[in-house]
Amino acid sequence: MTPTGNEQETKDETVRQAAAWFARLRDREPTETVRRDFRAWLAESPENHEAFSNIKSLWYTMDRPAQLAGANRWYREGLGVGRRRRRLKNLANAAAICLVCLCSAALWRDDGLIDRAFADYATVPGERREVRLADGSVVFLDGDSAIDAVLTSGQRNVRLIRGRAWFNVTPDPQRPFIVAAGRVETKVLGTAFAVDTDRDSVDVTVERGHVAVSSGRDDAVELNAGESVSFRDDRLGEKSASDLDITLAWRRGLLVMNHTPLDKVASELSRMSSGRVILRQDGTYPETHLSGVFKVSDPDAILSALRAADLHAVRIPGVATIIYR
Repeated sequence: MTPTGNEQETKDETVRQAAAWFARLRDREPTETVRRDFRAWLAESPENHEAFSNIKSLWYTMDRPAQLAGANRWYREGLGVGRRRRRLKNLANAAAICLVCLCSAALWRDDGLIDRAFADYATVPGERREVRLADGSVVFLDGDSAIDAVLTSGQRNVRLIRGRAWFNVTPDPQRPFIVAAGRVETKVLGTAFAVDTDRDSVDVTVERGHVAVSSGRDDAVELNAGESVSFRDDRLGEKSASDLDITLAWRRGLLVMNHTPLDKVASELSRMSSGRVILRQDGTYPETHLSGVFKVSDPDAILSALRAADLHAVRIPGVATIIYR
C-alpha cells in the first residue's frame, strides 16, 4: 500500500530522529540522562526501533573504508623507539592515517574519481559535455563518463572508460573509427550511435548509419539505424529494434523509465549527482520497479517517486544517496 503524504512525512521524521539519536550516542560517552531519554524514545513505537536499526546498519556499511584503512593496526608499529622519535613517528603515522582515510573516503564516495582523473575527456556526476575531436567527430558525454581518444593517420581509436557516450562520426573511409568499451568493440566509418557501459554490461544503439560490433570472440553483430545489441554474461546477445526516442532520451536531458528495476535506477542516479548510491534490498519483499519520465538534472524527482513506491530514499548531498525499504 502506498503511504499518504502525512504517513510519508511521519516516516521521514522518524528516520531523521533516529539519525540524530545515533549521532548523539556516538559523541564521546553519552550521559545516563541521554541514555534514559533514548530508551524512552525507542519505547514509543516499533517504528522508532526499526528506524534506528536501519540507521545503525547503514552507518557501518558507510564506515567500511575507514575500517579497511586501519586494518591490522599497522600504524602502531615501532612503539619501542625513543620518546622524541616515537612522537615524530606517531605524528607521521597520524598524518598518513588521515591521508589514507581521506583518500579512502573520497574513492568510496566517488568510485569514478581515478578513471576521470586520467582520461582525455570526462564529466563528473551531474555534468553533461560535448567534445569535438580533431577529425571533426562529436562526442556527447553523459554524467560520470570518461573517454580516451587516439587519432592517427591510419585509424581513429576511442576508449569508453566508464559511463555513456553518443558519437557523431565524421566520415573518412581511409580511417576507421573504433570505440572500445571493455571487451566490446564498435567499428564505423561515418554514423551516429551510442555506447552505454554499466558494470559488466555494454549496450550499443545505432541512431544513423551502420556499425559492426564484436566482443573479441567469434561472435559479431552488424547493426543498422534503430537497432541495438547488448553484451552481458560474457557474450553478445541478439540484435533488436530500439525505440530511439526512449533509448537516447538522455541526450535531450530526459530519462524514460519503463518498469525499470531498482539496480538500474540506482545506476542512473549515480550519473545524476555526486556521492555513492547505496541500495539495500530486503529479499522478503517483491522486487520494486519504477516507471516515469524524469529530468536528468532533477534526481530529487526520482527519490520522490521511490518514496511513493513505499521505499525510503535519503540523500546526503555530495556524500551518499541511500535507498532502502
